[in-house]
Amino acid sequence: MSITVKAGTATPFVFFVVLTIILVVFTLIGRTGKKFALRKLPAIEAIPDAVGRAVEMGRPIVFDWTGRAALGKATQLEAMATISVFQYVLGLTAERGANLICHTSEYTQIPLVTDMGKTVYAAKGKPEGFTDANIRFFPVWDHCFKRDAMDKEKPAAAIAIGPQNACDFHWMQKGIDYGTFMIGGSARMVIEGYLMVLCDYCLITEEVFAAGAYLTEEPQLLCTVAGGDLVRYIFIVIIAVGTVLSALGLTTLTTMLKT
Repeated sequence: MSITVKAGTATPFVFFVVLTIILVVFTLIGRTGKKFALRKLPAIEAIPDAVGRAVEMGRPIVFDWTGRAALGKATQLEAMATISVFQYVLGLTAERGANLICHTSEYTQIPLVTDMGKTVYAAKGKPEGFTDANIRFFPVWDHCFKRDAMDKEKPAAAIAIGPQNACDFHWMQKGIDYGTFMIGGSARMVIEGYLMVLCDYCLITEEVFAAGAYLTEEPQLLCTVAGGDLVRYIFIVIIAVGTVLSALGLTTLTTMLKT
């Protein structure tokens, strides 16, 4: 019995096996407790400055839970990143006494936001610092209400990290009128260009998912990110070598990748 390998499928299969092995190895390394250092994420490093700005100016800081940032949806991986960043922001605002306002656009977010806020503030010794009054609910597409809220609150800073909707840009544009220091982030490529224009700092694509590992310093998460980075480096090297060889008229690598 002979096995016939279809042309163009051997190389992808080899890559799949190698990359799977790399990710499994890094996951096992993470279970041993070993930590890999990640490069600094400027948008995350700027969050303490945003909180400090709100305290100094005596104006609130807004954390926007985008309408798509809900567990159980296709965007739940980004929602998990939003949770990590939100927990970090809660700790900073509780320590520094900033007035935190949470915008939510999904009713399922409200119990989660409420519980996280009260738990973190209680752990910081300020159980009365976070109440239901800190939460504002806006239906997903009713961006006009968010714009009106920006007119009323005039926040010193705003943070919106997660799966953004098109309507989120309207309230962000309003923040420019009041000099709001804005930090944004999304893994949706169609959204990133707008965030780069509207925000002072921005997380793009994989940086959103790396934010959780960056903040928690959980070994297994750090190793997963490191494994993903190694995979990217491998592809970068292959592309660079292939480009040079093709420029020299050598098609050895190109032919090999077609098998």
